[in-house]
Amino acid sequence: MSDTYVYRPLSGLTWVLVSLLGLGAVANLFSASSLAIDLALPNRSTYSPTGGGLDDAQRDLIAFIALSVQLLTAVCFGVWIVRANRNVRALGAEGLPLTPGWAVGCFFIPILNLFHPYQAMRDLLKASRSPANWNVQPGSPLVPLWWALWLTTPVVGGIADAMGAIDDSGPSNLQEGAKLLLVVGMVLYGLLCLASMGVVLLVTKAQRAAPAVGAVSSWSAEHWGRGVREHRDGGGQGDEERVVPPNP
Repeated sequence: MSDTYVYRPLSGLTWVLVSLLGLGAVANLFSASSLAIDLALPNRSTYSPTGGGLDDAQRDLIAFIALSVQLLTAVCFGVWIVRANRNVRALGAEGLPLTPGWAVGCFFIPILNLFHPYQAMRDLLKASRSPANWNVQPGSPLVPLWWALWLTTPVVGGIADAMGAIDDSGPSNLQEGAKLLLVVGMVLYGLLCLASMGVVLLVTKAQRAAPAVGAVSSWSAEHWGRGVREHRDGGGQGDEERVVPPNP
């Protein structure tokens, strides 16, 4: 099997992804605040329609927008992860445990998705900081925070859904508990979006400042088009082709 890795700047893709994450954070935190107001004002029907709460139609519209943004964000995040992983290999990083494809695929495999995505993101940040000796680079506390939010957010949301989520048919204790959990889940998702933004920006900044980026960016389009490659033995597992910049 042969793979070709070409360095492609992350700036444009990062801008799109950060915008989507920011929109997701705002939508979920706004929905959480609206639902929290409903919880604080159980008799909100006696209040003006222009008060703090939202009616069902408005809340459903916000939920639809939030879900659409969430799906689009997931697709963009996957593309970003693949490109960022290919970049560090084009810059000279070797020995990374997960391939660019598996760095995304592991999110969808039971059991493995409990720890492999964290490992992939941690190693990606290290390799972005210093491709040549990534394994001795320090990590960032933002990555484990991001992963903790990633694991806990769907759990809280799932429990809220199982309890019945929002149901305005009557003010039972179960409904109040479900609404409270839903508020917590929305807040956690908003925080997850913010933490994801931080990780994405850290990796993008690190790749922009990586030692080999100057050589890559100064390499003419003619060289890239001609596909100058370094061919190396894959250690009995097939040969691997990797587009590399000239030595600085």
